[in-house]
Amino acid sequence: MSDVDLSSAQYENHREAGEILAQVREEAAERVEVGASHLELAEWTEERIRELGGEPAFPVNISIDEEAAHATPSADDSSTFGEEMINLDIGVHIDGWLADTAITVDLSGHADLAEAPEAALDAALDLVEPGVETGEIGAAIEEVIDDYGYNPVVNLTGHGLGRWDQHTPPNIPNRAVSQSVELEAGDVVAVEPFATDGGGKVSEGSDEQIFALDRK
Repeated sequence: MSDVDLSSAQYENHREAGEILAQVREEAAERVEVGASHLELAEWTEERIRELGGEPAFPVNISIDEEAAHATPSADDSSTFGEEMINLDIGVHIDGWLADTAITVDLSGHADLAEAPEAALDAALDLVEPGVETGEIGAAIEEVIDDYGYNPVVNLTGHGLGRWDQHTPPNIPNRAVSQSVELEAGDVVAVEPFATDGGGKVSEGSDEQIFALDRK
């Protein structure tokens, strides 16, 4: 858990990072079109974050179709967007205090699949407050995605955000679970619904492109 004092400067850093990120997410999504370069979009997005006063929290992730998350273009990447489902995952930090978001852009003609996790996110955010069980949030996500006729990706979850730490407790599941925890005042969390027309689980890819610096 983040354990951030809600009146502290650290919390304001979280909020400022989130405000920058919300703007950059929308601007980046508008630049996604057939024929545009993955690498150029990633580089533009990271520079735009800096222009607005933040720093990238991690390399911009550009995941295509069955790549659910965490793909990023390499320095010599020549890929361009086609008629695909694109997931942009972007992070911003202010002095290490993080914000993390993603947006799906549909160029494939499957708008309802892109809409399902957005609707699930809205339902989840309506529940987020101190005292709510994370399993209750997961159940709301699962119900909305199921209503769209898709499956939630159950082995990807939302998570807490800390200083210099992108994934902290608590996990925010994308389905109903029997074991969960209550959110507490001061928690900072990323809620991350994923929808699929597949079986609802992802596996690790073999190509590792994102690394973390150990500050110890």
